[in-house]
Amino acid sequence: LGQITAYASTQLGSQYHTHAFSVLIVWDTAHIIRWDWEGAIVMTPIKYDEDRTLAEFFSHYLQASLELHGIDTT
Repeated sequence: LGQITAYASTQLGSQYHTHAFSVLIVWDTAHIIRWDWEGAIVMTPIKYDEDRTLAEFFSHYLQASLELHGIDTT
């Protein structure tokens, strides 16, 4: 937990982002984490070998605007 928090903090501190996403995979379960300056939101665990939610997340993320990616465009 400390290591992934350090990665997110470094990313948010070195780039012009309002938020960032991480995907933590443990065995057959994925956790999508949305980081911002106030903390993190961990989504419901996804059994990615049984559920298409993770693939759908990446599909939607690729089509999203820069603002939805977390890039500060101001």
